[in-house]
Amino acid sequence: MDERGKSKNGMGLLKCNMYEPYMSPEQYDPRKELKESARIVENYMNKRAKTAWDAKQSMETRSPTNYTDEEVNNKNSRHFIRYMSAKKGSDATVIYPHNHLGEKDDVNETRHFEWTVNANFYQLNTSNVASAVHVPTPLYDRDAQLLQKLDWSQIDVLYRSKRDEISDLGFQLFCSESGFMRFFPATTWYWENEEAKLDLFDCRNTEWYINSATCSKNVIIMLDMSGSMLGQRFEIAKQTTEAILETLSHNDYFNMMTFSKEVKFLDSCNGTSGLLQATMRNKKDLRERLDFATSEGKAEYEIALREAFAQLLQNEVIIS
Repeated sequence: MDERGKSKNGMGLLKCNMYEPYMSPEQYDPRKELKESARIVENYMNKRAKTAWDAKQSMETRSPTNYTDEEVNNKNSRHFIRYMSAKKGSDATVIYPHNHLGEKDDVNETRHFEWTVNANFYQLNTSNVASAVHVPTPLYDRDAQLLQKLDWSQIDVLYRSKRDEISDLGFQLFCSESGFMRFFPATTWYWENEEAKLDLFDCRNTEWYINSATCSKNVIIMLDMSGSMLGQRFEIAKQTTEAILETLSHNDYFNMMTFSKEVKFLDSCNGTSGLLQATMRNKKDLRERLDFATSEGKAEYEIALREAFAQLLQNEVIIS
């Protein structure tokens, strides 16, 4: 046993001697490593933030044009506006004259996207020919004001330079309050129903647009639960509440109040803990509690408004 033990120790010493020229002891300081990691992450995020800032500055230095509908929609005019459509895959378009004849003028493409499989974008087909533009179905894509905003937002040179500068940069997106979305690199559009060409997407309904376009909100949803709210009126009120809840993000705080002759907050603490963060869980919980509310009595608006404002003021004190 002793001999075997010596043999094992000898082998261990031999291995150590073999690697000595290639290694050296080093003291590990976790605080130093953490600080360095934080610095790297901060620099990385600053680069990405600068990308958005540069895009903002680039657009702000440009002035939207003010041409007439005829100028931007006359294909023989020098002010005729084309754009690379995400849905069509080219700059082809259709113009509908302002008459009652149901005529249309097909404008042939001058450019189209050339798709290649991109390993950096989950094997999606992408193109660097130009940024792609998505216009929601309810909007007329040849509206003069919309076209001029599209033309104003075309900063493909900047998009390409940022893509070259930051190798792992994802899609660069711009969503206008008018409803169109411009994104680079372009990619083939996803249809809810490709055969029927059904497209329900609107960038203004996305969480990233709502978060950037609005400030953090404190919201109290007040529901009249008096006797007059029975039946269909209550169902409409619940659907309206759901629509409001969908617009709230994690940056927002909220609560729900039912009132008739008495006022009641729907959270488990009856409003004593202030407003709740608008997480998916909290929104779902309060929405489910609403199903157990009953309609009765007279609506005491004065008392309800007083309680609602007191709750909002209390939350301002807690945050500050």
